[in-house]
Amino acid sequence: MNEFARELALSRKAAIAAGKIISSHFRARDYIVGSKGKGNPVTSTDLAADRAIKEILLDKFPGYGWLSEETADNPDRLQRKRVWIVDPLDGTTRPCHQNPYVKTRNGAGQPQ
Repeated sequence: MNEFARELALSRKAAIAAGKIISSHFRARDYIVGSKGKGNPVTSTDLAADRAIKEILLDKFPGYGWLSEETADNPDRLQRKRVWIVDPLDGTTRPCHQNPYVKTRNGAGQPQ
């Protein structure tokens, strides 16, 4: 399996793991809502999904950089061959208003 296929398979695995976390938290209404700024909520579910995705992706690709909506940016990522780019819970406001439709986004790219 080439590197791109490995990235894709692992990205899918990470998205599924995050989806299970998101689904269970919101179904049970087991989350805390905070804020990253005006009109920009963040929940404990966002952070839990982010941790799971990061653990899965960086375990198999430890030399990759990391850029996530939920963690502080590290400019060191620009020196890496590849970077994981993640939004663990795109649409946080929806479940906060009892709308269950959200998505998880992750992928790898090359810094320019």
